[in-house]
Amino acid sequence: MSAVDVKALVERIQVLEDRQEITQLLMTHPLAIDGGETEFWLENWTDEAVVDRLVDPERHSGDYGGVYGKDVMRLSADSPELEALRKAGVCHFVTLPAIRLDGDTAHATNYCQLIGLEGQSYRFRRILVSRWELRHVGGKWKITKRTIRPIGHEEARPLVIASLPLQRS
Repeated sequence: MSAVDVKALVERIQVLEDRQEITQLLMTHPLAIDGGETEFWLENWTDEAVVDRLVDPERHSGDYGGVYGKDVMRLSADSPELEALRKAGVCHFVTLPAIRLDGDTAHATNYCQLIGLEGQSYRFRRILVSRWELRHVGGKWKITKRTIRPIGHEEARPLVIASLPLQRS
């Protein structure tokens, strides 16, 4: 195998490792939230990270909306509203993300379904699209921004389309 082939192989393996690390990060996100592991969850965000979301009409994690940082993220994750839903059997169920890598930055898009236990049955409370922006920091991928919009909202579809590798002229 030539040196050029080895270099190309190493680059391809790095892409696979980056995609796997990002996938693992985003798939453990709802488990940490549902498990009440706020510290673990917050460690996966950069210090300047922000969330951009609309106020949830059901206020499942408090009355938080707009763009906010880690201080409010902690309040939301530890809110009495979300804790009550955890005890009642709510879960955040996510799809695998579509990931686009660009050097030490990346973005990923997936769906999040908020499912709640009601009596002996489960129902979808909300279905959201999440756009994640990430940066490779200190040898680890971290979240810099999450934009969340409910399906049907005018800003949801553009978030989905932006994740596709479309080649338009």
